Amino acid sequence: MRIFRRILSEYSERFSPKLVASFDKAGRMQALCAYSPGSNYIDDLASAPWNTNGDGTDPRRTKGAGSQVLAAALNNMGGEAELYALSSARPYYEKVGFKPVGDGDYIITKAAARKFVKKAGFEPEF
Repeated sequence: MRIFRRILSEYSERFSPKLVASFDKAGRMQALCAYSPGSNYIDDLASAPWNTNGDGTDPRRTKGAGSQVLAAALNNMGGEAELYALSSARPYYEKVGFKPVGDGDYIITKAAARKFVKKAGFEPEF
């Protein structure tokens, strides 16, 4: 949690991002997605370490938290988006509909984003 607060603070001071965050019932941040206003670029997507590491039995785990904030951000952004993905995250982005367009660069079309947003439980607003 401390690292999320530090990242959020530093990021907010350097940029003017739009942020979407997910919190559990105990108030712990589970995931965060930051994107640049007026663009279709996703700057950061992070999920709490207990959501992505281990065997999935950590009681703090919130399944799907990263997907929820990504879907909300895509909805706010109008569907189309691009991002740079670390190699460890590329299978996830491809699974949710992003297509590789370069060395780590990915895009998602409105049609693919609409499908993902619906699957995540939101009504697409684009």
